[in-house]
Amino acid sequence: MGSPRHGPIRAGSVFIGGYPEGKDDVDSRFQIDGDQLGEYFGASIACMDLDGDG
Repeated sequence: MGSPRHGPIRAGSVFIGGYPEGKDDVDSRFQIDGDQLGEYFGASIACMDLDGDG
C-alpha cells in the first residue's frame, strides 16, 4: 500500500504486507520511506491483493 504523505516530513511511505488466512486485517511486514520533503513517495503504488486471489 502507498501512503504518499506519511511520516514526519510528509515524504511518503510504501507498506508491503499480506492478508493472513483467518485474520480480518492486513499484516504490514515491511516499510520503505521516502526521504525528501513533498516527495509523495508511494503515490503511484497504492494497490494490494487483499483476498489472495493473485
